[in-house]
Amino acid sequence: MNWFQKIIAWFVNLWDRTPIVEHRQPDSGEPMRAIMATDGASDKELDKYRTKDAERLRDAGYNTVYLVPDLPNKGPKARPYVGPGRKERKVTSLCVENIKWWYRRGFRVLVALGNEPSVRHGLSGLMDGLGRKGGLSKDDIYTVMRLDNEKACWSDLLDKCGDYIWGAVLYLEPTGRGNESFCKAIYAHLRAKGFKGPILNNTSRYTVAGAIQAPSINKYKDWFKSKAGVRNGDGMQDGTTAERVKKMAQAPGPQGFDLWFDALRGSSAGRGTLQDYMLTIK
Repeated sequence: MNWFQKIIAWFVNLWDRTPIVEHRQPDSGEPMRAIMATDGASDKELDKYRTKDAERLRDAGYNTVYLVPDLPNKGPKARPYVGPGRKERKVTSLCVENIKWWYRRGFRVLVALGNEPSVRHGLSGLMDGLGRKGGLSKDDIYTVMRLDNEKACWSDLLDKCGDYIWGAVLYLEPTGRGNESFCKAIYAHLRAKGFKGPILNNTSRYTVAGAIQAPSINKYKDWFKSKAGVRNGDGMQDGTTAERVKKMAQAPGPQGFDLWFDALRGSSAGRGTLQDYMLTIK
């Protein structure tokens, strides 16, 4: 960053009231070493509660954070510390600010705008990305109207902070009727918008030409059998020892890995906690 860019960045951050924190960005060609910071795009006090965690994650060797902006918010089943990360057709300022926050701390940012698992758990009425319409099933997600909304939201995200986005996930664990054509249309839209970063397909049911396969792996033993481009531990409950974390990190897919930890994801009880065993990836 030259002196002129630093001056501009200083004024931008002064306006945003965000401290300037500069760290070297990982090389864009490095294999992905990601941790799923599920609530990292919608936490209303990220700087207060995650600054030290970001330092520890970076020092441990993680180079990417995987964010899910559309989380249930407001209500007894929602995380009490999150706000809306997106609306039906646009992302929120909270989401944009948090994406920039992670970027400035030296992480590549991977984003999944769509979140089917929360719908399957009956929480659609708490999700702004689906218009807070309760009672939706997974088959209600992949409609023509919602495809148009999803395209608009991706366009808004890229227009507002595309330079801070390293990668995209077509949809989080898509299984509902019509999801294949939906995800293929999102892939085509992202490329038509000029997005050149990696795009991940979070299902094993089909492939999307040009996208990296990254289905969720729920059991430790299955990690080492996976032929996916990115080995993705989203939802794995039995990978929670230092020894297992290290072994998984040492056996990534050709394009890298993503680790998910139940103890970190957060819940209605509060924020998750970064624990030492999560950092043993070297």
